[in-house]
Formats: sequence, C-alpha cells, structure tokens
Amino acid sequence: MNRSRVRPSDRVRVVATLAALGLFAAACQSSNEDCSVTDTCPNTAPSASITSPANSSTFDEFVSVAFAGSATDAEDGTLTGAALVWTSSLDGAIGTGVSFNKADLSVGVHTITLTATDSEGAAGTASIQITILVVVNQPPVATITSPANGGSAAAGANVIFTGSATDPEDGSITGAALVWTSDLDGTIGTGTGFSTTTLSGGTHQITLTATDSDAAVGTDMISFSITGGGAPVVAITAPVNQGNGAPNTVFEGAGVTFTGSGTDPEDGPLTGASLVWTSNVDGQIGTGETFSTSALSDGMHTVTLTGTDVDSNEGKETVLVIVKPPSAAGYQIHIRLSEGVTLSAGQQIAVDDAVTKLQAAITGDVGDIGSFTRAAGSCAGASTPALSESLDDVIIYLEFVPIDGPGGTVGSAGPCLFRGGTAFSALGGMRFDTDDLNQIEALGLLDDIIVHEMMHVLGFGTFWESPVDLLEQPSDPANPTHVPGMTDTHFTGAAALAEFAAIGGGSYTGGNIVPVENDTGNFGPGSLDGHWRESVFDEELMTPQANLGSNPMSSLTIASFADLGYTVDLGAADPYSQVFSIVLGPAGERVTVDLSGDLWRGRLDAIEPDGTIRRVR
Repeated sequence: MNRSRVRPSDRVRVVATLAALGLFAAACQSSNEDCSVTDTCPNTAPSASITSPANSSTFDEFVSVAFAGSATDAEDGTLTGAALVWTSSLDGAIGTGVSFNKADLSVGVHTITLTATDSEGAAGTASIQITILVVVNQPPVATITSPANGGSAAAGANVIFTGSATDPEDGSITGAALVWTSDLDGTIGTGTGFSTTTLSGGTHQITLTATDSDAAVGTDMISFSITGGGAPVVAITAPVNQGNGAPNTVFEGAGVTFTGSGTDPEDGPLTGASLVWTSNVDGQIGTGETFSTSALSDGMHTVTLTGTDVDSNEGKETVLVIVKPPSAAGYQIHIRLSEGVTLSAGQQIAVDDAVTKLQAAITGDVGDIGSFTRAAGSCAGASTPALSESLDDVIIYLEFVPIDGPGGTVGSAGPCLFRGGTAFSALGGMRFDTDDLNQIEALGLLDDIIVHEMMHVLGFGTFWESPVDLLEQPSDPANPTHVPGMTDTHFTGAAALAEFAAIGGGSYTGGNIVPVENDTGNFGPGSLDGHWRESVFDEELMTPQANLGSNPMSSLTIASFADLGYTVDLGAADPYSQVFSIVLGPAGERVTVDLSGDLWRGRLDAIEPDGTIRRVR
C-alpha cells in the first residue's frame, strides 16, 4: 500500500492555513508529528481557584485565616509551590502554595488574589474579598479570696494569700501575670497563692494585679493589718483614698488637713512627735494626730504617717493626695516637647499662637481628671515619658523627627487618650518632618499647619466615627465601614450643618452635606474621611492641602467641635464664605502644600474619672 508523505514545506503551508482559520492550536495538539521544529505551539494560561476562605468572609483581628486553592494548566498539569502566589490589596504578598495560614492581616477590607504561573510564564488568577475587624481587648477580672478584707494577724504569723484572675480573651491568668503588692512593703508575691511571715507592722492595702497578654490590667484590693510584736498600728482618717488606688479629692490652692492615729500594744495611743507625717515630694510636713498645711507642692503626693513606739518599732499608713493650683478658666491646651526636642524662637511663637487661637475657639472647661498613670512610650507617634498626674483638659506632645524626606508627609497628629463617655481628647501627639520644617517656615505656613494638626488631636476627623457617629459613606477602602460605590462622604453634625448654610452652603449642589474629602485619586489613608473636601472648600484651614497665603479657620470648623460636645465661640472664626455652586479644579492644579497622611489613627484608650484606662481601638 502506497503512502504519500507531506513535505516540510507543504506542512508549513498547512499549519499556516490552519492558523489563519483559528484552528492551529487544535491541529497542533492533535498532531502526532513533532511540530516544534517548524512551528510554535500556543501556550494555554492556567486556571486558578480559591476554595478557602469563602468570598465576603469576616474575621476578627489576630485570628489565623486558612487559605487554600488550586490551579491546573493544560500543558503542565497541576501547579503547586512557588507557582501559586497569594497577595492582598492591603498587605502585598502573604503566601505561596496550595494552602497556608495567616494571622497578622491588617484591619480592613482585603482583595485576596491567587496568581498561578505556568512554566511558560502564562498566568491565571482568582480573587475574593475578606474583611478583618478590630478586636477590642477586655481587661481581666482579679479576685482576692484570702485573707478576708479587714483581717489581721500578729507580727511574724504566716499569712496565706490566695486569689485568681480570669480574662475574656486569655482565660485563667496565673504565674508572673499575677502580682501581689503592699502599699507598705512593695511586691510581696506572685501567682495564685503564696504565704509570708515578713509583713511589716501596720495596716496594709494589699493589691492583686492581673495583666493579660495585651497588657490590660485588672485589680482587686483588701485591707489587712499586722498587730502586736511591738509595732504600732497606724491609721489615717483624713484625707481618705477612694479605693482601687485612686487618690482622694484633688485640693486646689487650699490647705489640706491631715488626721490620723497610732496605737501601740505596749504603749497605748501615740501622740505628738511619735506620729510623723512625710511626703515623698516635700519630706516631713507635720507631726501629731492632726495638722493643716497649705505649703504642699503642686502634684501627686504619697503621704505617710509613721508611728514610732518607745522601742523604735514603727507602723505606717499612706494616702495619695493631689495638690494643684486653682483651675484656669476656660479650655486649657498644654503643649509639651518630646525628649530631645527644642524650639527656635519662631517655632515657639507659632506654637503659642496656635494654642491661643484654639483656646479662643473652644472656650468651655471639660472637667479635670483627678489622676492618671501611663507608662512611657508614644502617643500618636510622638514619644512620651511616664506620666502620673492630674489632667486639666488636654496634653499634647510635640516631636520633630525625620519621617520620609523632603516633600513627603509633612506631619501627623491625633489623640491616643480620651475621656470615656465623651468625645473630649485627653492626650495626643503631633509629629513634624524635620526635612520639611524649613520650607514650611519659609512659606509662612507653620502657624496654620500647627493649628491644623492640633485640631486633629482635639477630635477633628479623628472622632467623627467613634466615639461619635457623625460620618456617612466613608471613602477610604481600608475603612471597615466603607461600602464600595457609596463615596459621597459627608459630616452630619447639626451645628456644622447649620453653620454650612450660614457661610453660603445653601448654594451647594454637589451632593450630601457637609462634604468631606473623598478624592481617592489625589488622596489616600490619612487624608480621606477626616478633612473638609478640598475641591469644595479650597483655602479653608481643614482641607488636606494648605494654601500659600490665607488658610482661614471658618465658623463651620468651630461648629464641628460643638458637635463633638465642646463649648465653642463661633465669633473666634476667621472671615470665610464661599459660592459653593462653583466647582473648583482638581487640587493638583492649585498652588498648595500637601498635608496628605496627617491623620494618625492608631491605638486609642479611654480614661475614666477614677483614672482607669481601657483600650477601645
């Protein structure tokens, strides 16, 4: 039987014909002959699929998320390992292979993409969306079970202490996370139980402090006395502690009367020079069962009454006292410099002018906090020392540090502590890039930018969603409440709405009011959802760009603080009005200094009137 053989030149013509007909790939795949010598076979991209987690899943912060997927390629078959790459729209590359777990995803809405790449470099993808939610840590609950509150034991007796602590997130807390302290003897033990025979004579305030894995603390406290053995028993009856380590009522510019007693098993009642009162700040301040003084230094004092018998045995009792000058009238902003920061004469004038301007706009005192204690660290990115003091309105730490070089982020600011149950800032920070300071000062913008950042510390743009709910349709995709397609971001405070109308807002036809920055093309996180809209308000102080020249603080901006609960004076506003029916050009076409990224939205704590601090973000 005769066969005719296709010559190579004929085969090229056949393949070319098939290719022209769109049939080359099928012809190449079905051919039994080696087409690679003369022709190039087309490569098919792999097919990728995500099987876990399900699209639109929601997870709590720090939870380990299991990712799984697969990919198949027509030429290579099943793809695995480094050929499968997983990425997040917020975090970048997060894993490889067919499966892995990830526990440190950022808070926000993620677009998760699985990219499969075959041996020829062709890629196929699959995508889902997941949301990571912020978890608010709850403090542990500590309980002292023995000895009983108000109990006593003789000097040298073996006193057994037992207690427990439970944390909503961590469960039972044990070991070094449970610390027992005495106001007389300091740390006396750790763990759920211990015993001691060495407690000092006198009445002890025993505190069990439980600390969870996220540094939240819970405490319980009892009073316990050691009697006999020659040591006097001492008691302070005025002033008295409130309990839980909080000091008594703050004394403002007035004398303080101290009253106490001491009783010795052998000598009986102690009087006169046998009772000595001392302050950890001022040293000895008095003697005897009662005395008054108006000479205590301003600040927090640990006042100790020491009773000494004829054999020099001592008993002690302490009380916490805060002394301060009479509260200054109105709202008080206290600017402090982070360690190592110094101000030039011009910079100091700019800071002082900013404080004066804001204290004229916000006029009402928000109530003092008797005492609070905070470890050294940072606040809104600015370094802070350990704090133990009372608080009159707000403290703001100022820091000059390199951030990202000239022309980048000029600065950032925000609160890290606010009064629980209000939208009143208590502690905040401001950072300015040292690489941009000279240019800002040369342009005459330092005063305006410091006022701008200070307003973020007080709550402008940083408290609009929490603790108040006055922001609608957030435009920042990283915002957990962002809804794609709904980006006419606006502020709904009643005072701001009224003042918007007063400055010409009746002519505004651009959408909902009051318009908040939503231009995701020109601005990103740190600008969106926390400023007035640049294309609407132009030169107004609280847009995300500072104008060369005038940047007036409008009555609208002052009114927004009234919506946060502050007492304000609209008469402190700069002259400002606008024809809001005119749409301005893109921000980039006007001469401005970009303040993008200046909103600091990190950890936020609430402080209660008794000084207790709890984390809310």
